[in-house]
Amino acid sequence: MELKCPKCGVSYGKEDLFCRKCGVRLQSAPKALPQGTQVETEVIALLKTLKEFRVWIDQKKRKDVRFIRAYKERIEQEIGPPISELAEKYREREEGQSSNFSLIMDAFLWLSRPITIVETRLRPSVGMGVFLERWMVTKVFEDYLKECCHEADHHLDELTKKISSSLRGID
Repeated sequence: MELKCPKCGVSYGKEDLFCRKCGVRLQSAPKALPQGTQVETEVIALLKTLKEFRVWIDQKKRKDVRFIRAYKERIEQEIGPPISELAEKYREREEGQSSNFSLIMDAFLWLSRPITIVETRLRPSVGMGVFLERWMVTKVFEDYLKECCHEADHHLDELTKKISSSLRGID
């Protein structure tokens, strides 16, 4: 069966993470779960959630105030609580010191940063028009989101490689 990009229809291989033509993210999660510890299983579940969130980001029109609101809601309601729960559960334990644990936390922090910049640093002046203000907020948000997603992707890809190599060690 030939694999095709959902956005542009170009064929790609099983190992490709991004489309060669349009750049859309193609893979959203590791293929299998390891038979490991509870923290590893939880980290893999969060990895899958964060990768699905990254796919959602790539599929949305990001130059829109509604996108910023939807992004914030997803971070705060869907992704933040399981990450916070994991952090609370393992922070003081040995598992919380693992590189996989820190990579998932770093990726989440990078994906949370665009919300922080909108809430704390972007305070348009009172004299600005509403459309200019919204354009400025969305433009700055989109630019910063690209940077943050690039860093989050780096952490998520590194975590995926580590998990894949540990899966090969189990087999």
